[in-house]
Amino acid sequence: MSEFAPNIALRAYELWDAAGRPEGRSDEFYFQAEEEFRKLLEAEKEDTSDVRKTSDLSAPDDKERGLS
Repeated sequence: MSEFAPNIALRAYELWDAAGRPEGRSDEFYFQAEEEFRKLLEAEKEDTSDVRKTSDLSAPDDKERGLS
């Protein structure tokens, strides 16, 4: 997830800021942001695999539909 480190850090800052900028809790907000990104990536993987599954389905050709 190192490629997402800047995005995670930005999200951690947003969470910290929204919580009133408490001192000494930077790790907490970083881990929360990291978990959000992990869940987002997992959801995207599931969406992608669903697309692949449905793209494997092909429409029946004319012969299969009895049109030829």
